[in-house]
Formats: sequence, structure tokens, C-alpha cells
Amino acid sequence: MPVITTRANASATGYGAFLGAAASTAFESIATATGTGSSGTITFSNIPGTYQHLQIRFIAKNSINQNWANASRLFIQFNSDTGNNYAWHRLYGDGSTVGAQGSSSGGHIRTDFCVAGNGSSITNIHGVGIIDIHDYASTTKNKTIRTFTGSDANNISFNPAIGMSSGLWMNTNAITSITLSDESSSNFLTSSTFALYGIKGA
Repeated sequence: MPVITTRANASATGYGAFLGAAASTAFESIATATGTGSSGTITFSNIPGTYQHLQIRFIAKNSINQNWANASRLFIQFNSDTGNNYAWHRLYGDGSTVGAQGSSSGGHIRTDFCVAGNGSSITNIHGVGIIDIHDYASTTKNKTIRTFTGSDANNISFNPAIGMSSGLWMNTNAITSITLSDESSSNFLTSSTFALYGIKGA
């Protein structure tokens, strides 16, 4: 299980270079999670409903020991809901080709490629991303998210470099927990870090 450290009411600027500067009046750190090397799942639970929106920022690497599997996607679920109550679409490109994909019904929201593998040619490369979750505490709206992600693999084939996606959870319940899992069913390495923020204003 990942190690969860709660830092309610702390300023986001305390995370330094990894997360960049953020106005303490707008962003507050809620929790951080670090990969253990033995689990491919990160869960943020007991999320307070006192913010307008949520944001997750991460840097991630998994245990796949193959260069061609340079990056995998994150699967996102809310409130432990594993039913076919999610929709998503994504746009991606690698500098020479572009593409799009989507699903109107499934068991999770899918980001673009953003979790780097651990092959010998990409040992020091990680994927990164930002996930925005809008109006998460509303009890009258279905929940929408957007993601901005990227990865590299040292010019190895099958290397989508950047992606943007949006997702929908077809449920009006307030979001109280978020589960992130690695598409490849491999484990997040200990160099992987996930940070959850609350956003006070619109």
C-alpha cells in the first residue's frame, strides 16, 4: 500500500521545484502519496469537501522492464466505483503523428501515456501529469475532469510524448476518494510521487 501523508492547510509552495510556485490563498495541500515498488494503486481517501476543485500533480514510473513498453496510462476511479459509469476522450501526439481515442462507457477514466517504464534505455525517465477535478463536492452535478500528461522514452518507438484528455463520472455524489492505478498492472516505483491539492476559488 502507498504511504499517505496528510498535510491539511499547508501551502502548496512547500513542495519546491517539483510542484512549482502556487499562491497559498488559492491552493492548499491535502495529501501526498509515494510509490512503494509493490503496488500499482494510489488512493486518496477521506477528502474534505471544503474546496471548489481538486488538482493532482504527479511524476511516475512503473516496474515494467521492457523498453518498448515505455509508458502506460493512469486509470482514475472515484468513491471505489468500478461500474461502467465513466466516459473519456483523449488527444495525443509525439512530434510527427497525432491521434484521438475515446469511450462513452467504461469502468474508469483513462489518461494518455504518462507512467514511464523501467527498461535499460529509459532508467532515469519519468512521466508527469496534472489532473483537474471540477466541482468535486457538488451533489447536483456529474463530475468532469481534465488531464495534461507527458512522457518520453529516449526516442524509442511507441513514444507518445504529450496528451490531453477529459473525463466524466456519471454520478452526482460528492467525491470523497480517488483511486489511481497503473494500466499495465505493474507497480509504482519509489521515485513516483502524487500530490493532491484543494483549490479554493473558481
